[in-house]
Amino acid sequence: MTTKAKKYDVTIFGDTYSLVSDEKYDAVVRSAEYLDELMQDISAKSRALDTKKIAILAALHIAHELHSLKEVKQLEQEYCANIIAQIDQKLSA
Repeated sequence: MTTKAKKYDVTIFGDTYSLVSDEKYDAVVRSAEYLDELMQDISAKSRALDTKKIAILAALHIAHELHSLKEVKQLEQEYCANIIAQIDQKLSA
């Protein structure tokens, strides 16, 4: 099922952005709020940075989280495959 793209206005780091997305409103707002919180946190910890650098550091933080989650997912898939193989082996014995 395809969802029709909708326009949403979100505020990130004091600026309002109009976004077009086929995601639900809550998902778009949660993502914008998460990014805003990261940028606010980075800004509070390092007041000398300009907005572009704050955005890049926030993007790097999110990229790190994404790659960490992908690694965990891969390990979980390997673990499940191993368990399934052990079960199959026991059942065929």
